[in-house]
Amino acid sequence: MNNEKINVDPLPYDPSVKQVKVVIPLFCSDSRNVTQDYYDSKEKILNGLEAQGTMVEFEKLNDPGTFMTKANIDKIKEKILKAEIRYSNFAANGVPVEYDIHVVSHGQVHRKKEHATQKAFLPEHLEVMNCCTNCGMMHADTAIKALQKFILDTQPTFTINGKKMEIKTEKDLRAYMKRHFKNHDAPRRWDGDLLTWLEPVKDIRTHPVGQIAVFEKAVASDKRFRGISGRIRTFAEVLNYENRGFHRVDGKPYQEDTVLRPIFKDERQNGTKIDKTEVIAPQTQLNPVLVVSGTLYNTRKLIRKYLGGRSFSMAGDTKSGENFGPYATLGFLYALSPDFLNKDTNDPKKAGKGMMIVLGKDKQELVRLLDKIHGDNIVNLIVGHHAKTIHQMVDPRQHFRHRNKSTGAVPSKANLRH
Repeated sequence: MNNEKINVDPLPYDPSVKQVKVVIPLFCSDSRNVTQDYYDSKEKILNGLEAQGTMVEFEKLNDPGTFMTKANIDKIKEKILKAEIRYSNFAANGVPVEYDIHVVSHGQVHRKKEHATQKAFLPEHLEVMNCCTNCGMMHADTAIKALQKFILDTQPTFTINGKKMEIKTEKDLRAYMKRHFKNHDAPRRWDGDLLTWLEPVKDIRTHPVGQIAVFEKAVASDKRFRGISGRIRTFAEVLNYENRGFHRVDGKPYQEDTVLRPIFKDERQNGTKIDKTEVIAPQTQLNPVLVVSGTLYNTRKLIRKYLGGRSFSMAGDTKSGENFGPYATLGFLYALSPDFLNKDTNDPKKAGKGMMIVLGKDKQELVRLLDKIHGDNIVNLIVGHHAKTIHQMVDPRQHFRHRNKSTGAVPSKANLRH
């Protein structure tokens, strides 16, 4: 994240608010994370907290495998710094402003019987079953091999920094990769082989713990957060799609989760299970659409309302001149290629190209997203070969979300529930 001045207007102080809580969960791009029951439970829990004087700003991120990449860390940092300004009038009046950061992996996990009543929140208290709802990034190495083979089979000529590079051999590919991903925290002396850098999700139970540790280290080394870090709480969890079980694995029994955990508890207890069949089905049977968005919220809910079906959702940074990160790049191949989510499990010969939607909050953001896709040599190659259609959409809710600024009206609290 650069050091440009963050342009945010402080919200006017509201004496009915006794606490401000900014909740930022990082979920996988998998379309089965959230259901309509989830959205209903979220509104119910947030309304209840609001009635008790707690204002909740909720901003969910989606990324393949829930890795704390540099891009995701920068996104979260920026959201926190913006919130510090947005709620500065509340803080000045003694209202605590706190941040809850979650990393949520997913898989068929159950609490072991001998630990059924314990609340130590330890990964080893869970057992993992082999199931189609376990995170696909457990096989990231397979996707990496497929990506590198795809590029070598295609033998493209890429232009980077004004210089043309022909990709015909593994040596050519590695030389290009080192330049393409140099701004994404590649290891020192990296050889350009993605298999020597990127790691799959090795253990669903411990993965979110490790990713939270990466975020905590990044915050601890950033001097801008010296006065904020004490108000940042981190959580690591595993979501079971089939029964909507939400298991903490962060080892912090002293730390209460008053927002996300109650949402999934309410969904388990009161949900209608209207889409349970899709939630536990293999993604390849759902024909998910790849959705690439910028700063829009609830993109999955929007897609289901206007187009129907499931989505593999990724939120891309819209800053010009920056390529997608390596895990996001894998996400494009994973969602569009006939080798993965676009596979026809009954007849592989019928596998074709995938559908893709690019969603912008407005026309300007849509253009930036399209420019980013086309400006990223590898992503553009994947899309060009594997995307059947690219639908371009501007958020149809845009006209109803914000009141005219000239009226001086305050944005509704519902607009903070992304």
